[in-house]
Amino acid sequence: MITPIAVHTLIEMTHHDAADHGIMRRDMIASAGSYRRRAPRYLGLDHVADPKRLHEQAAALTQQHGPVYRLVMEAMVAGQGAVVTASGRLVFESVAGFLNHGRIPDGL
Repeated sequence: MITPIAVHTLIEMTHHDAADHGIMRRDMIASAGSYRRRAPRYLGLDHVADPKRLHEQAAALTQQHGPVYRLVMEAMVAGQGAVVTASGRLVFESVAGFLNHGRIPDGL
């Protein structure tokens, strides 16, 4: 089994450790901030486990975000866009939709 690693871990590790995973560069391309968005026209809450929480999230018209980074790395892209680092670690965010539902992408 390939062990997942989160992007924020790759960004925050030391230069030496990052090199072990095939990371060649880590550049911040946008600092943390916020953006405004329009309110949703419709919320389909029929099959949502916590409709109150979803409604509160949708009502917030300002969304905060952390810094945005670009990683330049030696990696392999397998089935369904799964990114595997040079050290054999699976980048979690590349397959979160699969792993969060207990599935494994094709090709792994």
